[in-house]
Amino acid sequence: MPLSFDAEQKPFFNSLSSWQIDAKTGLWEVGHDNNYVHNGSFEADRRIIPNPEKPRQEFLRGWETTLLSGNEIDVDSRLSPRLNYATQEEDHDHVTGNHCLNFFDFTPYERRVVQTVVSTPSVPLPNDTYTLRCKLRGGKNFELLDVFVNADNQLHTLHVTPHSQWTLIELRDIPIRKGRAEIGFHVKGRANAWCLIDDVELTRNFTLSLSER
Repeated sequence: MPLSFDAEQKPFFNSLSSWQIDAKTGLWEVGHDNNYVHNGSFEADRRIIPNPEKPRQEFLRGWETTLLSGNEIDVDSRLSPRLNYATQEEDHDHVTGNHCLNFFDFTPYERRVVQTVVSTPSVPLPNDTYTLRCKLRGGKNFELLDVFVNADNQLHTLHVTPHSQWTLIELRDIPIRKGRAEIGFHVKGRANAWCLIDDVELTRNFTLSLSER
């Protein structure tokens, strides 16, 4: 996790999956195969969310959840949907870590979970084409299950039919030119419809710009 400093010498930790460092100079750079998604394996919270124990928490780190219908997220309610799921032994052959994103409710529901990936001075989001990947499994009873990237005022959407086994989902060749992209999932399900998502990645397609050659 390399460090950078702003103009006032305030330090920042840069969360990267791939980076290189010059041991002689101390200079580092982002790897071309870096995953630009933060908390893409949903391990940062380390517990089931929402959680009533101090510090009480109703959100997943790095992600924004919008409830369009269904039960409210409430740490004190037994009817509150759980935003993540503790993976079981049979899951560990297919996905990393001990938690994943969870879509479920006892009533009909509609929910969006999104993350805005944006350039920073130390970690730019280069002009390139990208691929969004995730692993997904779920049941039936969905009216809508979309994986999407919203970049450069264009919405790129993949309509998914979940399977009971973990399946690799890819939304390929997404152009990102303005250093900003919103990635996420839009789900509309009937009562008890369930879906698990894990190992979310946004990576470059390795087409270097002229300035990088």
